[in-house]
Amino acid sequence: MSEANPFASPKAPSPRKPLRHDDNSAPSDDIQLIKGKLVGKSPIILPEICVKCGADAHNGKRFEKSLYYYNPLFFLTILINILVLIIVYFVARKKIDLSFSLCENCLIPYKRKRMVAALFWLATILSVVAGIALESSEFIIVFVILLIAAIVMNIVAGLPLRPSGHSKGLFTIKGAKQPFFDRFFNNQETA
Repeated sequence: MSEANPFASPKAPSPRKPLRHDDNSAPSDDIQLIKGKLVGKSPIILPEICVKCGADAHNGKRFEKSLYYYNPLFFLTILINILVLIIVYFVARKKIDLSFSLCENCLIPYKRKRMVAALFWLATILSVVAGIALESSEFIIVFVILLIAAIVMNIVAGLPLRPSGHSKGLFTIKGAKQPFFDRFFNNQETA
């Protein structure tokens, strides 16, 4: 006779493994450099080397992100309908788990850009509130200008790495700089 309780709650699934790169293990052999871009299968876990300057990033920040690749041509579906665009985006996007690092020096401009983007969003919200409170139509122009500036700044202040292609399960990642490539691929050859 079975000892299992038929009324017991089901066991929770095991949590997802973190994307940490283990310093004791050799770097992944499945990441390649093709035309100045990283190519590999998800998850792509890069070592604690800054992707901008190639310095040690042990004192910097580790980013562990789930990003999505979508073909830019999908945005042509907005000509049909915005609802079609949203449906196509959610159905056709490809998910990639990416783990990379920035050193302390490269992290400062990144944080500064993120702060400026947040301030533009705050100013956009405040322009709406001021326009409503003062019942002034001039704030519509200010709102539109601030909204465009906030969107542009949000794009500029994005992550340094982003997916730029997907084919047959392989993702292409752009944004890493030559000093990172030199150090990362030289470490792979000597390992």
